Amino acid sequence: MRRCNHEVGLLVLDLDHFKELNDTESHSAGDRALQIAAKAIVGAVRETDIAGRIGGDEFAVLLPNTNSVAAVADKVLKAIRHSLKDKFNLSVSIGFVLNEIEEEVDTSLNELINLADKSMYIAKSEGGNRISGSYPSGKNS
Repeated sequence: MRRCNHEVGLLVLDLDHFKELNDTESHSAGDRALQIAAKAIVGAVRETDIAGRIGGDEFAVLLPNTNSVAAVADKVLKAIRHSLKDKFNLSVSIGFVLNEIEEEVDTSLNELINLADKSMYIAKSEGGNRISGSYPSGKNS
C-alpha cells in the first residue's frame, strides 16, 4: 500500500446465528453454510481482492487499491444473504475499514484488522445482517 501509494480496505465478516445452526442442525450443515458463504464472497469481490476464512464462521477480505470499501461490503452482504436465504436461517455482520493514504495516518495491518473487527461487532450488536465501518482518518460510517 505504501509502496504503490494506494488505499486498502479490509472487510471482516461473521455469520449471524451460525452456532445455533451447528447446534440444532449438524456440523455438516454448518460446513455447507461456510462453503456457500465462501463462494458468495469470492463471487462478489474482484479477482485482485484476497478473501479467506480466518477461523470458525469468520472471513476476511483484503481490498487493495480501492476507495469503495463500503460498496464492496454491501455487495458481499447481498450476495451472502441471497445465497443463504433459502437454505439456512443465517445472515452476516460485516465490519470494514478503509486506510486512506495520508502522511499523518500510518495504520498497521494489525490495527486495520482490529478496527474492522470492532466494526463487525458493532454491526452484530445492532442486530446483525448489516454493515458497520470506520476510517482511521477519523470518518465513520
